[in-house]
Amino acid sequence: MHATSRLMLLVVLSPLACGSPEPLTSPAGTPSAITFPNTWVRSDLPFVPAGINDSGAIIGSINNTGVRSLNGTLTTLPAPPGRIILAAALGPSPVFHPPYSATAIANTGHIAGSDGNLLLWTSLTQTPQELGFGGLTIVANAINDGDMVVGTAGGGAFRWTRANGFQHLAAPVGWGAPVAMVVNDNGYVAGYAESVTDGPEVLVRWDPSGNVSFHLPLNNTLPENRPAGIDAAGDVLSTSGNTTYIWSVSGATTIVPGVPTLTRTEAWSSLGRIVGHTIAGNNHPWTLYQGTLTFLPQPTPPDEADIPVGVNTCGTIVATRVDNDAQLDSGYVWRHSLFCDQLGQKEPVAAQRSGAHR
Repeated sequence: MHATSRLMLLVVLSPLACGSPEPLTSPAGTPSAITFPNTWVRSDLPFVPAGINDSGAIIGSINNTGVRSLNGTLTTLPAPPGRIILAAALGPSPVFHPPYSATAIANTGHIAGSDGNLLLWTSLTQTPQELGFGGLTIVANAINDGDMVVGTAGGGAFRWTRANGFQHLAAPVGWGAPVAMVVNDNGYVAGYAESVTDGPEVLVRWDPSGNVSFHLPLNNTLPENRPAGIDAAGDVLSTSGNTTYIWSVSGATTIVPGVPTLTRTEAWSSLGRIVGHTIAGNNHPWTLYQGTLTFLPQPTPPDEADIPVGVNTCGTIVATRVDNDAQLDSGYVWRHSLFCDQLGQKEPVAAQRSGAHR
């Protein structure tokens, strides 16, 4: 989940339908000044999403294969290089493509994923670069616009860059099993680490030089203390117990009001939109923007859980869907019916990050 600086914007919107050159006109017999509500429209995704970028490209997986969706067009990402194996049961061809997934996307359109090794797609038509790290199993959680990838390798956190390759990210002293989850374009990374005594998690931040700092849980209502996003300055959004807060690079903690109780925050846009889901009941997805809390529309009857995994600058939200047979095999996207968060414009149509998250 990568983010740029959050902006406080006051915008005068023209009465134009997003994506349309024609003005919105009032129905016959109604006043010329009419308010068109900017409601949420939910659409199904035929794959499990993992992130979204600011162009509206959504990545994820279906049938153990990485995919990208843009403007309704679903593209299967090229498979990684074949593995040579000795197994007569596979028939005459010795080349085997292991399952592979797409797990993060940058605003450049570059995609990170995994097949056990790190995968990096810079083109939708070329075989991805495949990178191993000492035989460790790799999970890529985020990529920034400079192609820095962060995630887990074995039981620890890593970052990868073209200049320096793989580097371990150390856990804070007294904590273990660090996980890197989000990265910004300036090289700040955030994640969490586990208590060696089976207590609550600790929020962790690594600066561009790899120096590590941590933030203790604010309360112990829930064990999680994980980042939902990171901005350009390196400030981190998290929920600890029932408290959602921003941990600044200066070390200050700012409580975010208006978030539901018993909740998890999952993503944070560059304009400050927060998305998450409640824990009690049906894991209802919600979004908080400029002080307004909105519960996102779900199907009837509701799914077992709809878990947001990303939000972009426009405010478009993607979520994984766990249906009532507890299968994770599809997802949703919620879009504004009229205007984006960003300057009242819809997502650009042309193809070209992420979402937040992950």
